[in-house]
Amino acid sequence: MAKGQDTQGRVQVTLTKSKLAPKDLGNPREVTSRPDGDMTPHLLGVIFGRATRTKTKTFTQSATGEVVTVDAILGMFEGRRAVALPNDDMSETVAIRSGVLYLPSGIADMIVEPLRADDETVIEFALKISTRKASNPAGYEYVVQELYQPQGVADPLQELRELSVADLSRKALPAPVAA
Repeated sequence: MAKGQDTQGRVQVTLTKSKLAPKDLGNPREVTSRPDGDMTPHLLGVIFGRATRTKTKTFTQSATGEVVTVDAILGMFEGRRAVALPNDDMSETVAIRSGVLYLPSGIADMIVEPLRADDETVIEFALKISTRKASNPAGYEYVVQELYQPQGVADPLQELRELSVADLSRKALPAPVAA
């Protein structure tokens, strides 16, 4: 556990855990109590790291009996909380480190898929993690902003992003011909 101090003399600590997930940064469900239509994001914090490989884990959910498969991302990771977590010893947790990271699907896929495609790939990233109210069963969804893109890493969508709407429609496949 690494220690530092804030300007008010409280000891700030960095914990090391066996795994890191967005919920370690704060309560993602906090937005569920907001009034309907309030889509204001709730900042949990930032997760950054170097991903080097993945590991697939399968488990059975105790509540439903459903078999679930998730991808653990392995490497070196740190989560910085937007709001420090008070501890019983008058310290506060501001950061959490781990060699294992779990991210929601869709977000995780942007890291997992390139790692699976090439054993030599290392992905560096920094993600600002927030939640907002949603009409899904959980009542919230994650909102992620990419804060860092390493030099020399190609953005697979850059060429498409730069195309104008006219160029895009011209380069699209022709419409099917009725038989």
